[in-house]
Amino acid sequence: MSSTPERRFFPFGDAEVRVIEDKSGAKYITGKAAVFNKLSQDLGGFREKLGRKAFENCLKRCDVRALRNHDPDKLLGRTKAGTLELWTDDDALWYKARVGNTSAHRDTVENIASGDMDGSSFSFTVGEGGDKWERSGDDVIRTVNEIRDLFDVGPVTYPAYLDTSTGMRMLGECRSFDQWKEAQVQLRLRSDGAVCQQRIRILKLRLGLPIFEGV
Repeated sequence: MSSTPERRFFPFGDAEVRVIEDKSGAKYITGKAAVFNKLSQDLGGFREKLGRKAFENCLKRCDVRALRNHDPDKLLGRTKAGTLELWTDDDALWYKARVGNTSAHRDTVENIASGDMDGSSFSFTVGEGGDKWERSGDDVIRTVNEIRDLFDVGPVTYPAYLDTSTGMRMLGECRSFDQWKEAQVQLRLRSDGAVCQQRIRILKLRLGLPIFEGV
């Protein structure tokens, strides 16, 4: 379990982000923040999918913001204030943020309309026991069944993936258990807790080793 937020990106082809207007003339930025039971692309040694009920509990208690590019200075809405709505159906987590008279709202509406912003993203954490790791052929699959904290959702300009830098290459180059143990020590020195735990789980699965929580 880690408090380090993770971020996931969905292209507009999946996100279906658009600007809508109701009968009163009020405008909203709406779209899919997350898609259920669909494998992601490679996130740095593993692929991921979200369970249908992954957001069920956190939506009852989380005070979620709609942010442009995950920037807290570009606030588009908030559930506590009633300017952001979140809900799920069989396929996805949806969001709808009411457009106000701010530069963040005006710029976002214009960028969506012009096609300059081409993705949607959300930021979250997973609690202990909230995910499951397994091998499927040559792939390592992470299934997220329960989101502990949902921090923000919203349109983004660039994808936000997990780090795939030196540490991942270190683990990928291991050819023995002793090499793996040494790489694990180095990763604990170099990496933050969440990424390190994920990388260790991935390598253990690839080596056929048992996974123990907290290791």
